[in-house]
Amino acid sequence: MAYNQDILPDGTTVEWFSPRECIFDSQQVKWILVHLELLKAGYWPPDPSGREGIKTHKKTKRAYFEVPVEIATEVEVRLEETGRDGLLCLTFYHGNISEDKIAHYEAMQVEEVGERISRVIKYISGWNRRRRTYEEFVKHKKRR
Repeated sequence: MAYNQDILPDGTTVEWFSPRECIFDSQQVKWILVHLELLKAGYWPPDPSGREGIKTHKKTKRAYFEVPVEIATEVEVRLEETGRDGLLCLTFYHGNISEDKIAHYEAMQVEEVGERISRVIKYISGWNRRRRTYEEFVKHKKRR
């Protein structure tokens, strides 16, 4: 494993990325969920390898904390659109609670918990928000 990677609760790894590199792909969204509290507090997690993020000489009128807060807020807004499934996803990635324990507490099958978490990640990933509701997204996916 490279020094600039994090291991996510689902066992996958994701490389550290700077705020400018954020495109809301599924791996980045998972990483954002893991670091949600730090981002909401206005801090971007440091690169685990110790490498500094790419610095620019642009002058900006934005405070250092604005971008992390905006990214965290965007993910939270998308997550809220998914209701209970979003809570399962947040519990798994941010709360670092296993699918087995979530299934036990929610009286669900482990496979169902995994499917719901995966579906939420697919729904909240991507540069733009979805035009259809989460319920419509789920119905469309089930018809396939």
